[in-house]
Amino acid sequence: MGNRPSEIGVKIGDDQYTLFIITERQGTWSAWRERMENMRKAQKKQAEDFIKLLDRAHNEVKRAMERKDRDASSELLEQCKE
Repeated sequence: MGNRPSEIGVKIGDDQYTLFIITERQGTWSAWRERMENMRKAQKKQAEDFIKLLDRAHNEVKRAMERKDRDASSELLEQCKE
């Protein structure tokens, strides 16, 4: 195990949670907090990247609709559903 806490995956309904079990021998709370902070930053960046992607898709659909290009706007909306 080293200095890593034990992890237990728990699913409640549609939500997935990870429980971390830390013993005195496995590491410090500060190391655990640092790991959680890094995970939080990675999740935040992933969410921000997804929002940018949605914004680009929205702008493309909007431009197609302004050009009254129904085929292009329909195709873009169909791609967004996937």
